[in-house]
Amino acid sequence: MSQLREQQVPVSKEKDPNIEAIASYLRYNKILKQRQGKLNGAAVDFFRLKRCLRALTGEEYIKNSKKYKMPNIDLLNNEKQATQIFIQLISKQLIIPVKKLKTSEAKRQNLKPTKNLPCLINTQKAILSPNEYYCWNFTPPNPWLPFYSILGLIVIFGIVLFPLWPLFLRKGVWYISMLLLGLIGLFFIIAIIRLILYLIILPFGLKFWIFPNLFEDCGFFDSFKPLYGFEGESKKLSKKKLRKSKHPTINNKEEDLGNSSAVKSSQNKKLAKRTNNVTLEEVKED
Repeated sequence: MSQLREQQVPVSKEKDPNIEAIASYLRYNKILKQRQGKLNGAAVDFFRLKRCLRALTGEEYIKNSKKYKMPNIDLLNNEKQATQIFIQLISKQLIIPVKKLKTSEAKRQNLKPTKNLPCLINTQKAILSPNEYYCWNFTPPNPWLPFYSILGLIVIFGIVLFPLWPLFLRKGVWYISMLLLGLIGLFFIIAIIRLILYLIILPFGLKFWIFPNLFEDCGFFDSFKPLYGFEGESKKLSKKKLRKSKHPTINNKEEDLGNSSAVKSSQNKKLAKRTNNVTLEEVKED
């Protein structure tokens, strides 16, 4: 039998050099196998708790302790101490507990999941279970920032001296600027054409779009895939799925139970008041 033990963890924004050094080591660590998700409309990296503990208790931590200026702690095979460090990362708000929503759950909450970006929601309860998800609220300082700043000043100074440029360089800049303006104009033309076609076909009960992902939060090339689409088709497909769900199989029953519990938990979270503390729920095996 498993036991749950809850504990309030105070949230603090005070900087701790040791904890930030550990966070810098973990931030882009391959052991975490991080994925990208969408939280509050922004793309974030998230991972499972068990992979973070694996990165802390492995030999790589000892090897990289000098590189990242981390405290010299022997965490090898010491999961309890690694868990305490993980709790400190939560306390400093460098890591945030999240829940990954299924596509059906995201649509119920008026969220728009994409193929490569699952929707995440913030939770006030951090469950110390191996398969629980957490996302980053931390970006390590860039050591190249001074170089980029100097390079930016050089570019600005070069633009100021544009009248003194050779004639062939000024012509090249003019052609490039005209090309960019043409691409921007083409984008607006496509947007106007797709809107006109949408309004023409709308009275027939279909929502037709050219490049339906044009304004979606996705990559540049994915914005132009597929070439066209009907919103009415997706509704028909969803109705067919609902008809099938009226005659549920064993798997469908399990999914329905999971979805109903997810709806109840999301409603409870909306009713709960936000506090400055994070509830820590530790799972223990007897």
